[in-house]
Amino acid sequence: MRKAICIAALTLLCFTLPLYSAVPSSAYSFDDLSFSSLYNAAYSGRHSDSLINPAFLSRIENPDAFYFTFLMSESWDTDVMKRKEDMYALQNYTSEMQFSFVGNNLAVTAFFTTWFADRQLTDSGLSFDIYNRIGLQIDYSASFDFFSLGLRLKGGGEMRRRDRNITGVINAIEHAYFGSFDNVDGSEYFGLGASVAFDFDFLTFSYFVDDIISYRGNDLYFGWQEILDSSVFSISLRYPKFTNRGDLNLIRPRVAYSIQGNIFDRATVTFNAELEMQLLPTLYLHLGAGYREYDHNFLSYDSSNGVLMLGFAMDADTYAFSLMCNVDTERFSRIYPSISFTISR
Repeated sequence: MRKAICIAALTLLCFTLPLYSAVPSSAYSFDDLSFSSLYNAAYSGRHSDSLINPAFLSRIENPDAFYFTFLMSESWDTDVMKRKEDMYALQNYTSEMQFSFVGNNLAVTAFFTTWFADRQLTDSGLSFDIYNRIGLQIDYSASFDFFSLGLRLKGGGEMRRRDRNITGVINAIEHAYFGSFDNVDGSEYFGLGASVAFDFDFLTFSYFVDDIISYRGNDLYFGWQEILDSSVFSISLRYPKFTNRGDLNLIRPRVAYSIQGNIFDRATVTFNAELEMQLLPTLYLHLGAGYREYDHNFLSYDSSNGVLMLGFAMDADTYAFSLMCNVDTERFSRIYPSISFTISR
């Protein structure tokens, strides 16, 4: 594996984000892995890029491999930490395991996600609702010179353990990963998506529709409104990997911009900037910064709906590691740290 960083997207945390009324409930789910400064729907070359945009599956550098990623993330309200409430570092903990089998322009990825929600501190102690989601995603891609297309099928469901008292770390692990869960009625989902991309090496355009047709909440969604709401337009500029003499460029910057949602109404916009250091042909360091704004009105920016994103990553031949920390730009009181590890064979 040359580039196997699998994004440590902060997943499924917004079930308990009262400060973010403009952030949609799906903002941190595994099907929006771009909640990171290091990733954008117009980026290509890594396996994790194909998890964001299936059109780039046929352009990853290691096309036949198995990838395993484990990530952990949190969503910290600094007001809770200042009050030093009981176990204040445990607020919206999320962990996720991702298993991807890639070969012949086809990828099958299984997701196993556990997260804590509805934090309650009462006289009887600290309690959470603990959720578990199992998802399956199948991607296919084909490339023709500078043009690529991709198709995606995804589905899954959720389970829940209600009102579990947490008395310590061991107790939290026990409730999170052991014992039975109850099915969440209406949590079953299914979706069909498609994307196209034009990759000219230094310049990339992409258009991705996440839900051409979807089933969620016991309802079937299909139509132009569904397509507009799940559309992502992206563009990126990237410095060439090699010099004119065929040598590696030590420093390789890139920038990107994307707009997600109905561009004729309010949408989500994201700016990315990354500095990639190619130390060896199979060893890279990444430094990234970005800004994402939800409920954006055309060219009318509102920092109360924004998130500042920072990230560092290292990837080698068969492993990858990343650290990220995002923070809201309204009060700088909501912090989203995450860490992930990836191995590939």
